[in-house]
Amino acid sequence: MTAGLAVAVAIIATIVVAVAVGIFVFVTTPEVAGRAASRSSQAVQAASVCAAVIGGAITLWLSNIRRDHDRSQLAMERRRLDDQRFGQAVSMLKEEGDAARIGAIEMLRDLATLERDRTQAVLDILGAVIRIPAVVRTRTRVARPRVRNRDDIVQEAALRAMRRLLPPADDAGDTVYTVDLSGADVEDLDFRGVRLRIRANGTRFHGAVTLVGATIESDSSFSDATFYKAAWFDEARFVDRSWFARTAFEGVASFNGTTWGRELRFDDARCHGDLKMAGMRNLGQPVVAQLSGLNVGGDLVMKDSRVFGAITLGGASIAGVVDLSSVQVVGGVQLAGATCGKDVVLDHAEIGATVKASGASVGGTVSLCDAVLSAVSLTDTRSGPSMVDRSRARMTGRLHMRPGVSLKGELAQDSGERVRG
Repeated sequence: MTAGLAVAVAIIATIVVAVAVGIFVFVTTPEVAGRAASRSSQAVQAASVCAAVIGGAITLWLSNIRRDHDRSQLAMERRRLDDQRFGQAVSMLKEEGDAARIGAIEMLRDLATLERDRTQAVLDILGAVIRIPAVVRTRTRVARPRVRNRDDIVQEAALRAMRRLLPPADDAGDTVYTVDLSGADVEDLDFRGVRLRIRANGTRFHGAVTLVGATIESDSSFSDATFYKAAWFDEARFVDRSWFARTAFEGVASFNGTTWGRELRFDDARCHGDLKMAGMRNLGQPVVAQLSGLNVGGDLVMKDSRVFGAITLGGASIAGVVDLSSVQVVGGVQLAGATCGKDVVLDHAEIGATVKASGASVGGTVSLCDAVLSAVSLTDTRSGPSMVDRSRARMTGRLHMRPGVSLKGELAQDSGERVRG
């Protein structure tokens, strides 16, 4: 119904109702001698009052319709102007001047802040800006000083805008925003305390990467990425599957206190120094910490971790200490084919299944002090360990060792373990 037709119907309805009220009053009011107002005048007064009331209501109704119409028109006009600004900003990104490109990035961020349905589109555009190949990048493994170039300045503005658009880590909304940096050369990345899904397959991070306290949603991936400097993931929450397969860490790699979902994969990853994963937790569902083929130039630190699945280090190469002290693992610990340059520490650990080291090489001792274990198999290692320290350990199964390995310490009194060579 058009506005003109609605007004005509309202006027006709008012007249009809007013006449009907007047007739009703005229018919039902008795004629009394000596009364000042006649029956007909009372009917006219009642009809007039009724018409006035209905007319006022109709006026309010029509005013509300007009206001809604004006709002709709204003929203359409604002949307049209925002679409123009959006297109203008995208065009400005093609300009050569830094000021124009940074201005375009800020314009896009403002539009996404005002209209949240544009946020993912803006994040995709900013990701494309970051993935544009730079003129000069540091690709050497050793960090060296260099002159800051124009691409770094624009990229910094894009990353800063991205962070401002992402919700906080404790956001419980249904919308999950994706940041795609795959194949890009990225300088300093600071996404601490935000919630996102990030795809960084093959990305080269030339500066420090900080995702401390972030919530990283399902299907996030850093496979084949290279971190040339520090990578800080402390206290981050990986909601579901996350991949670091074939990832290279040239600087500090810290995952202390992280929480993991269903799948944690570091297959064939490489860490130049220590890989710190102390205090790792998973979300209560069975998860396998898949570290097969991992190459660590320093220590692998997973102490105080809680894993509801298994820890798999098959074929890994750890130059330093493998620190699994005080871990709680529902499944077993697999070291089959692994090379451990120094000690394997399981002090105070609680492991529900067998610790297997078939074909492994242990350069130092295996320490089981105060551990609660199901069984330990060290019979067919390639070399080592030089000694097994079982002081106060509790074992429900057997400790299988190759001949010639020395034992240290005595088992706890309530242990049912027996040593078999």
